[in-house]
Amino acid sequence: MNHARSTVCGSTADGMGAGESGGLRRDDAAMADELKRPLSELRLGETVQATITSHQRWGLTAELNGYEPVGASLDVIRRGSEPGVKRLAQELPPVGVTIDLVIGKVRVWHHEPGIWVDLTAPSPGEG
Repeated sequence: MNHARSTVCGSTADGMGAGESGGLRRDDAAMADELKRPLSELRLGETVQATITSHQRWGLTAELNGYEPVGASLDVIRRGSEPGVKRLAQELPPVGVTIDLVIGKVRVWHHEPGIWVDLTAPSPGEG
């Protein structure tokens, strides 16, 4: 039986890499997935790191870094009168950029995981 593994940048195809002592360790990405905070820890008004995943005609969608996967968006039409959102809406951040956003509301959603996070932007001077 062939037990060869391909390696790229010190990582192996099976998610293990060589540790400092010569033993095997899990990849950082695999460990980060295990360390994601549960959605029950989302708190109204909390500032979170969010990576922009798409632009929509009404605003943007984002992934909340450090949390279990959940739908999240910022509706610049509905929240456009808020100072932080007004500033952000003038030039939406590019897809793939990570920025500070604020949990505006956590609501029931009809798709798994059953909630949607309504984001807002910090007011100028916050964050």
